[in-house]
Amino acid sequence: MELMIGVKVDSYAVDFSCASEADWEHIHEMVTSKNVGILVNNVGVCHPTTVTFMEESEDLCDQMVNVNITTMMNLTRFVVPQMRQRKNGMVLNIGSWTSMKGMPFLPVYAGTKGFVKTYSQSLAFELEPEGITVEHIFSFWVSSKMSGYKSASVSIPSPRVYASHVLSHIGLKCGTLESYSSIPYAPHSYLGFVASVMWDNRITPPTLYSIANNLYQLSLKKRRRNQLKKTQPAS
Repeated sequence: MELMIGVKVDSYAVDFSCASEADWEHIHEMVTSKNVGILVNNVGVCHPTTVTFMEESEDLCDQMVNVNITTMMNLTRFVVPQMRQRKNGMVLNIGSWTSMKGMPFLPVYAGTKGFVKTYSQSLAFELEPEGITVEHIFSFWVSSKMSGYKSASVSIPSPRVYASHVLSHIGLKCGTLESYSSIPYAPHSYLGFVASVMWDNRITPPTLYSIANNLYQLSLKKRRRNQLKKTQPAS
């Protein structure tokens, strides 16, 4: 990155699902010792597959809360004081389309992203008079290890393509009527519009459940096959 953009880059690798007190102290020192103009809260953990709430492990639920919520709040708390002193700055929180209306068989993940949305909007109201912009992004599918989509397409862009759309639309209200939120990637904004119209006409709830349940049944069969392979003796 230093070669690409010609600036010095400081990095620190940490697993936020199990960050230690020493990790947080180091991050705090790194952040507060520099003038941070933009904070991008993009770290996240999701269910590896569709699953019912009662089937989900408590450890993974705790990880999703720690990474998707607590980490975002801590990092924001680190940078806001200096932004308030300068009376400028931006916090960009990457959310999810699952927070729009909820998502069966991904309840904890959707719940954490619902927090991201409401927290971002509330903080935006609070900090706007002080010159700080807080923006929430409704992200849809992007080809990545977490989403499970390996190939990019028009509706499922690569991380590089998606990031370029997000950065080129920063501060521009687009793709949604939600306050302090945007859907910067055009194909995703179309999907969001269709979903909202369908939901308002009570079409989406049963359709969404049917789609999610089909995905759940497929994942259930896959898990059973994998479990069967583990129990079969090697030939």
